[in-house]
Amino acid sequence: MIASVSIATGNPDATVATTAARATATKFEALVMGEMLKSMRSAKLDDGAFESDAEGHWAEMRDQQFAQILAERAPLGLAAHLESAPK
Repeated sequence: MIASVSIATGNPDATVATTAARATATKFEALVMGEMLKSMRSAKLDDGAFESDAEGHWAEMRDQQFAQILAERAPLGLAAHLESAPK
């Protein structure tokens, strides 16, 4: 899609804008996935007898990184939908 924009418009700024929009949409999708992971983690069924605050911080960082990887490699389609929305 990036190549077609620059060829169709002849404007390199359009390519930069398209790339920036794609990156922003992917980051937003990662944020949504991160919130879903956080919600799933808070709905656990065990009592958490062996958990500590430090483990919670590590789990949060792990979830953020996992959400970013998911958004890039196995997206839900939210980023693509945002990109294709009328401007």
